[in-house]
Amino acid sequence: MEASNVHFQVPVDDETEEEGIRSGSISPIPPHLNPTLTITAATPTPNPSSPITPGAATPAASTTPAPIDDERTSFLSSSSDSSSYGTKDNVVRRSLNEPPVDSRRASVDGLQHLDIRGWALARQPEFWRLFLMLGVLTGVGLMTINNIGHSVKALWYAFDPKRDSKEVERFQGVHVSILSLCSFSGRLISGTVSDVLKKKFGYSRVWLVFASSSVFLLGQFAGMGVSNPHSIWLVSGLNGFGYGLVFGVFPTIVSEAFGLHGLSQNWGTMTLGPVIFGNITNLFFGKIYDGHSQHMEEGRYECLEGIGCYRSAYALTAFASIAVMITALWDIFIHRRENAGKRKVMTATGAFVH
Repeated sequence: MEASNVHFQVPVDDETEEEGIRSGSISPIPPHLNPTLTITAATPTPNPSSPITPGAATPAASTTPAPIDDERTSFLSSSSDSSSYGTKDNVVRRSLNEPPVDSRRASVDGLQHLDIRGWALARQPEFWRLFLMLGVLTGVGLMTINNIGHSVKALWYAFDPKRDSKEVERFQGVHVSILSLCSFSGRLISGTVSDVLKKKFGYSRVWLVFASSSVFLLGQFAGMGVSNPHSIWLVSGLNGFGYGLVFGVFPTIVSEAFGLHGLSQNWGTMTLGPVIFGNITNLFFGKIYDGHSQHMEEGRYECLEGIGCYRSAYALTAFASIAVMITALWDIFIHRRENAGKRKVMTATGAFVH
């Protein structure tokens, strides 16, 4: 755009001017001033590559921002984004620097531009809290999911050593089905419940993580206390339901914490937690189970101690579930404190109130 001077000549009638000066309604113009009104207007500079037809209207400049590339960076990149959309603080600063707008529109704008990924994700304390909560809880669940067959066999060998092995295998399959159905139910319920908690009551979705860890804790108590093979469905059912709860709500928590644009990268990074902690809990269970096993005449090892074969493993995962419960409450407290401070600042500046 270039600035050009547009001149408007103001006609002055001599007789009218003299009468106005005599009556005092018009002040005489000093001789050094030019009675020409100059208005500076902005006129568009023509683009040689796109000639404008004479008489045609000049198109207005586009105000639509350039689209954000959803998958430009990886976790190994030096920065998640070169723009100002890198952190939550930038979203707040953008809102504070802009003039007051409608609250809903401003809130949506902030969520749209929140984009934390790559190494910027690793620098967020919230990422490590969520990573540990997801990893530990899924590790607790995977220990039962991967070893429910051994638990069923150990209980049946102690409860009824003469039980046919084919029937024991059938019971093992039943508990695998219980795990699957309860996990499905947890995933189905967690999404709906988290939406109700968030939208209707204004609670954090992390409360579902707290609920999941509570269900897991009950499952670990069942694993330490159930010695009758007819009641071990409590162990498989509670652990399956807790596993479904945490996996059903966690992708939404990750998207709200770090933005939608890098969700696939961030969620892929998060799922490294189950790989790490799942192997840890499985190795721990196997170490305890093998330590109580006996060498049989057929050359194989079997544990005949019933619940004593694996009780110590569930004691460990019970403490892990309690640790996640504490971490979830800590995360909820931190978010409440941060949101309260942001509301005060945004209310004072008129940015938006959400």
